Amino acid sequence: MKLLVAIVQDYDASSLLHALVKAGYGATYIGTTGGFLRSGTAAVLVGIEDAQQAGATAIITRIACERSAPPASVPQSLESELSDDLIESVALGGAHLFVLRVARFCQM
Repeated sequence: MKLLVAIVQDYDASSLLHALVKAGYGATYIGTTGGFLRSGTAAVLVGIEDAQQAGATAIITRIACERSAPPASVPQSLESELSDDLIESVALGGAHLFVLRVARFCQM
């Protein structure tokens, strides 16, 4: 048994959660804050059997993929952190994935 912890951007969290649940994975998320731009992030937690890891990881990779956008798409709350003179595009999305072994799982 394993616990996947995927740290994703807020705007990917809902889509990721829906895709995981639709595929039959139990998942939940916890809102967090972090990163260079102090943007909203979410920790998506997925409990899986060892054989399910590849499928769950594929969904996370598909939904929370890194993409770039012009600086105009950066939220206004972050504009003070950036200078349009220096940045041609901004990286959005992506995920940090942690895979943890679980010794015991109890559902109550």
